[in-house]
Amino acid sequence: MLAEPDKYHEVRYTLSRALDKSAAVVQRVADEYYKSFGRYAGGLIDMYRMEDAETVIVAMGSVLGTIKDAVDEMRTPGRRSGC
Repeated sequence: MLAEPDKYHEVRYTLSRALDKSAAVVQRVADEYYKSFGRYAGGLIDMYRMEDAETVIVAMGSVLGTIKDAVDEMRTPGRRSGC
């Protein structure tokens, strides 16, 4: 976000507060999506097979399906991985 120097801190503070409030909205929309379509598309953070993971892949977007397949393949020989 661009702001004049004398307004920069005020703008950053306002942005920070808006982001803090958005977490609840994102989760609510994810829950509503699940109720409507029967598929969970994730909220802010969606973890997969993380309970004992030593190797973790962090990503977002359409690549997550492929990464989940890779995690499953890595776990077959005993690598404790997750995403």
